[in-house]
Amino acid sequence: MKTLQITPKDGINARAHRKENNFLESYKLVAIYKSELVEIADLRIYGTNAKNYSCLWVHDKKNNIYCSGSGSAGGYGYHRPSAASSEAFQTAGIELSESISGRGDRAQEEALLSLAKKLGYRKTYVIKGHG
Repeated sequence: MKTLQITPKDGINARAHRKENNFLESYKLVAIYKSELVEIADLRIYGTNAKNYSCLWVHDKKNNIYCSGSGSAGGYGYHRPSAASSEAFQTAGIELSESISGRGDRAQEEALLSLAKKLGYRKTYVIKGHG
């Protein structure tokens, strides 16, 4: 998977998609840059019985790129968190070479790592946290 293009947008709909009482997990994209650990992006997943929500914040000081996006996914029979994350990447202005919608946790991590590579970071890690 590759990040094809970044057209930074402030596409987050925090009021509708940020559900702090229903926090499930987060993915922090970090890198070693100039001997320091820096956070590049934060992807948070929220969920209710009916829907999953995803919010993405990118704060890359090295390249001066700041964007955000959010998304939601309802229904059954597929991986809703990654579907919501796919929408969050799109609304933030991040174009991926392949869809991560419905493809699971690993696809979300790969999308974040491809973002780091596109931004020029070499030593990158995804730290997953649970609520």
